[in-house]
Amino acid sequence: MNMMCMEFLQHPLPLYHFHRSQFSEDKTDSSSSKPNMSADQISYSEKYYDEKFEYRHVILPNDIAKLVPKNHLMTETEWRNLGVQQSPGWIHYMVHTPEPHILLFRRPLPQSNPHPVAMATTVK
Repeated sequence: MNMMCMEFLQHPLPLYHFHRSQFSEDKTDSSSSKPNMSADQISYSEKYYDEKFEYRHVILPNDIAKLVPKNHLMTETEWRNLGVQQSPGWIHYMVHTPEPHILLFRRPLPQSNPHPVAMATTVK
């Protein structure tokens, strides 16, 4: 089994735990240089956590998903150019091959102030 698949299997909350109705339209940067109706159809999951990272996934409409590179993970500039809007620090960290229209993002939790959910799992 390849490393990407292994990491997906160890992901804290698999994608099937989320229903499309749970996605928010939380777009933190509303200043887009080019209006695009498809960008308005991008769905953003709520954030979820483990001990080290904050995660979220983004579902792209088909016309934008066709533009996702197949040979590498995207830089912040690349995913922003597709119309994905979220606060700084998110890393496109993995591709789940069966669902290439779903972008998987994560960013490290601050060391000094971990998310309460992550702390709750370690407190006895």
